[in-house]
Amino acid sequence: MDEIGPRLRLRECILFISKWAAILTSWIDGTNKWLSRRFKIALGLVVGVEVAGVLAAGFTMIQVDEYAAADFIWITLLVALMLRVLSGGINDLGLGRSIVKILTKIMGIAAMGAVLLVWTYLKKGDKPWSVFVPVIQSEWALWNYMPPPPPLPTPPPAPSADYSSYPPNPHRQAPLLVFKRHDLSTDEQERFKAPLLSQSEPREIISIDCPGDDEPDCVYAAKFIELFKAAGWIVADGVVHRITLGVPYSGVVLGVHSDYAFDPNQKVGTGHWVKLTPSNISVQQAFANIGVGVQLQSSNQITEGTIQLYFGPVQTEEIAKENLRQTVHFLEQIKNGSKSMSHMR
Repeated sequence: MDEIGPRLRLRECILFISKWAAILTSWIDGTNKWLSRRFKIALGLVVGVEVAGVLAAGFTMIQVDEYAAADFIWITLLVALMLRVLSGGINDLGLGRSIVKILTKIMGIAAMGAVLLVWTYLKKGDKPWSVFVPVIQSEWALWNYMPPPPPLPTPPPAPSADYSSYPPNPHRQAPLLVFKRHDLSTDEQERFKAPLLSQSEPREIISIDCPGDDEPDCVYAAKFIELFKAAGWIVADGVVHRITLGVPYSGVVLGVHSDYAFDPNQKVGTGHWVKLTPSNISVQQAFANIGVGVQLQSSNQITEGTIQLYFGPVQTEEIAKENLRQTVHFLEQIKNGSKSMSHMR
């Protein structure tokens, strides 16, 4: 009894499916027979044309990028073929031959369907399942669109100090108040390089120097080697030179060549004039763009055509502000045409 029970349940299930399959396929067969009589052609030819038409419809959907419609056609064709197999008649389930025959045909149809579905998926690639998908997504986005909240009121601008006010200039931007040395951000690096990049040839050679016994200042000075190189300038020897000055300075000192020898007895507030060069102005503007003022010096010990940048110890905030104010004022005078020579000690 235990062996007969499962066989009976299987036969009842297959008979139920076969019954409804027969009802659906009888309607299809009736339509095919009517077409055969109406146009006086063989019934097999009608069925062949019917299957070929379905296949052609699926291939056409693939050509027009309607892959979802193509898959629907393949599945409909597979279901129709399987229903026809199941409705073909089960004469003797007891012998099991009809079941094997039906399962063999169904597996064959399933294999054909798998090939069609996989081939359609490969043809689709990264494309949407239907050309209407982007349209539907766009309409859905418009339907669910929520306008952004109104912007918050803009707070009044904070008053700026005199030393941080810059006149309009394509390469001149409001400086950051840099009183503590740090690694320059990407934005600060771009501001520093802007006037250097705009400087046309010839450009003077840059010599970067620092106190011989002050490692932190030398490390800070070395950060500017790559910035000058990236802007197309030549850095002497590509290194930081450790030097000892007879009169040490703090902060950043810009030194240029002059024909005047150092006079130890020179009075305070006196000096000589040195002609400004485009390179000199560009370097001053580069440091001013990041909020660093430079002090100007000259010496007959500096090679002509070379700008010496000396990075001394960190200045106090008060001195750094004053140097920045003087640098900004100096550049403004150059812009207005009232400066063509620089007073140097």
